[in-house]
Amino acid sequence: MTLLDRIERAAGVPGLAETLGSMPAADLRSLMLEVNRRQAARVKPAQVLAQYRRDKFTGAATQDPAAFAAFDLQAFSVLRAKGYTPVELSPVCPLGTVSALSPMDQNRVLTTERGTEVTADATNVLGLESAVRRSGRSWVKLCASHRLLRTQPFPAGWSQHFRLLALTIAGRDEGSFRFETASLRSHFEAIATLLPGCHIYLTDLNNHKTALQTRVITPLRDIVPITFDDTRTRGRGYYTDTCFDIHLNGTSVGDGGFVPWTRHLLGNNKERLLTAGLGVEMLLNATATPPRTDATHSAPADR
Repeated sequence: MTLLDRIERAAGVPGLAETLGSMPAADLRSLMLEVNRRQAARVKPAQVLAQYRRDKFTGAATQDPAAFAAFDLQAFSVLRAKGYTPVELSPVCPLGTVSALSPMDQNRVLTTERGTEVTADATNVLGLESAVRRSGRSWVKLCASHRLLRTQPFPAGWSQHFRLLALTIAGRDEGSFRFETASLRSHFEAIATLLPGCHIYLTDLNNHKTALQTRVITPLRDIVPITFDDTRTRGRGYYTDTCFDIHLNGTSVGDGGFVPWTRHLLGNNKERLLTAGLGVEMLLNATATPPRTDATHSAPADR
């Protein structure tokens, strides 16, 4: 017997999940808001504290918030100088922001009862914001530092919530892979300025090695080392054309690549979107002397 079977049998309503799932969204929200109101009315303060202590989604971060603030100040200064517009994102985004745009399961995000979900990937939300801002603009370059929450199991010592510095460049296909190589060059210049000593591993997913070599790797050879990585399997099916990993002091601190989100959002196959995500806790740990032993970890991009 599955969990749903047990719940439906206990409720005495066969097909309960199907019935609720087929209800108009507004009606279901109203029903669940009332259910939550009644459940919350039974909760005592001691129970709130007990849940706060045990719930993996609610604990405080272990990093000093001053370290986050200092990093954000530096990052936004560097990125603004490189043409990126910083954006302060909402804690929530529309229901399906992750699962409708990418092959990620909805169970990996925390869904609310108001047709929203707790932001699990700032690059997805910047994709939405890019689609809103694309009208009449050639390129839209955005960045955001945001605390994300994901619900899938993580290894021991990792946190369910973590800070991510997200970068996106949205634009239109210019032919001959020109937008792609120009936007990659822009991303890599900004990342190299922000993270001196980093190393970028580039994976070609669609037979563009010659263009990547001549237009990206060679022009940036005095700025940041970029190496082709043909062995990468993670992210294939998530990214299109090209993806990359960012390493600092031997640690993977971020990744990114091209995604088809703005094509789907705007209904135009000429739209292009390049993303990147840097795990801020990982960056702080990778640059700490000595390394922090009490800090939690999380993957900057779980593809």
